[in-house]
Amino acid sequence: MRATSLKFQPSPNPRTTSRSASPANRLRRSRLSTSLTLAAMSLGYGVVQLDVTIVNTALNSIGMSLGGGVAELQWVVSSYTIAFAAFILTAGALGDRIGAKRVFMAGFAIFTAASVACVERP
Repeated sequence: MRATSLKFQPSPNPRTTSRSASPANRLRRSRLSTSLTLAAMSLGYGVVQLDVTIVNTALNSIGMSLGGGVAELQWVVSSYTIAFAAFILTAGALGDRIGAKRVFMAGFAIFTAASVACVERP
């Protein structure tokens, strides 16, 4: 027996149809949405790369202030990576529940606030 799927397509309401519902406008809006999504994801990836670069750049200062050798500094990078991976998994699950955009914006705001706090610290 062959399974068929029924797709619900609402009929257009004549009172709410407007110029913005034309196929050309929908396509333009779709392209803009796709471009903005790509820009946001690229920004997020760039911030991650910047953060990893900052951790690696700060290793010399961390080693001097804490008195650790190479092995201890490797643990700093490893612990940062493990914590980062745990937060990514948690954010992914949370994004499935409450929405990816909301989680992305909240994560970006938290990252920005933490970066500002680190800069303000002497």
